[in-house]
Amino acid sequence: MTRRWIAVGAVAVVFTVAGVTRIAGFGGDTEDGGSAKSGAAGTGAVGAGAAGAGPAAPPSLAACQMAIATRPYPRSEAVSCDYTWTSTAGRSDEDAADPADPEYAGAALPTGMSTDGRDCVAGPDRPVLDTVFPVLSSSFTPVPGLTEIESTVQLRGISDRAHAQDLDQPGNRFGDRVLTATLDFARLGTRLRQGESYRWRVRGTPPSVPAGGWSPWCEFTIAGKTPDDLGLDNSRGYQVVLPTTAWRQISDVMGPVETYANGDRSSHEPIAIAAKSTSPRAQVTLSGSVWSSVVNGLAYHASEQDEPSYWELADLVSSALDGPPHPTMGFPRP
Repeated sequence: MTRRWIAVGAVAVVFTVAGVTRIAGFGGDTEDGGSAKSGAAGTGAVGAGAAGAGPAAPPSLAACQMAIATRPYPRSEAVSCDYTWTSTAGRSDEDAADPADPEYAGAALPTGMSTDGRDCVAGPDRPVLDTVFPVLSSSFTPVPGLTEIESTVQLRGISDRAHAQDLDQPGNRFGDRVLTATLDFARLGTRLRQGESYRWRVRGTPPSVPAGGWSPWCEFTIAGKTPDDLGLDNSRGYQVVLPTTAWRQISDVMGPVETYANGDRSSHEPIAIAAKSTSPRAQVTLSGSVWSSVVNGLAYHASEQDEPSYWELADLVSSALDGPPHPTMGFPRP
C-alpha cells in the first residue's frame, strides 16, 4: 500500500467551502520530497499549493483528529481533511493501522475491540450471537490534548453476499468515555440477518474523512434464531391458526381498532375480527412486519406489566410462525 509521508507536527487550519469543513495541512513533507503548502482559507482552491508547487498534502491523521475535536461550534458541516476517496472497494481493502508506522504517529488508534461483550475474533472461532441487535464497541489509544473522537464503523457481510448488509456508520461516543466508539444496532433501528456472518472494524475519523487508521477486522455470526426477532420476510404474508379464545386475549392486549384520518385502520384489525369468530379456531393472515409488531406489542406489555400470560401469548404466536419459542423482542423477560 502506498504510504503518504507527512510531518507529524503539522499544524492544521479549519475553514469551510460549500458547506464542507476543509482542514488543510501546513509544512508537511510530500511523498516526492516537495513542500506541502496550505490553500487560502475561504477560497475554492482548497489544498492548492503555491503556483507551480503542486497540490498540498492533507494533514497527518493525528492533526486531522485534533482539528476535528477542537473545531468551533456549530459542527454540522462534514469534514474531509483534504483526503479523497479512491473507491468503496479500496476502503474495504485497506490494511489495519500499524502503530509503528510513522504515518500514524501521534494519532488515536482503535484498540479494545468488543462484539456485544465478546473479544475481537476472526475466523472459525468467531462468536455466535443470540441477538440481531449487537453492540460493537472500541476504545482508542490516549493522545495528550485530544478530548473526543469521531469514528467510523465499517460492517461487511461474509457468508451470504446476496444478503450482505454493508454499512459505513458513525460510531457514537459512549457516555463520558470520550475516546470510545459504539454502534448499537437497536438504537440505529437496523436488524442484522439471522444465520449471517459479519465482520466489522473501526477508525478514529468520521465517514467524511477518507484517511486510514483502521482496526483489525472482528467477526461474528448471528444465530439462526434469536429471541429478539421472528426472522420473517416483512413483505410476505403469513397465516396463523389459533383458538378463538387466544385471538380474544391477543385482541384485548393490542387494544381497539382505530380508524385514521386517511381512512386506514389499525393493522391488527384481522385479529379483532378473528376474536369475534363463532368457530373454535380462526385463521389470521398478516404480513411479516405486522406479525413482528404484534409480538413486539405483546412482549412490551408483558414486560411493562410483569404479566406472564402476555408472554405466553407471545410464545404462542411466535411458535405458530416458526419463530423463537420464547421471544423477548429485546425486552427484559423473567
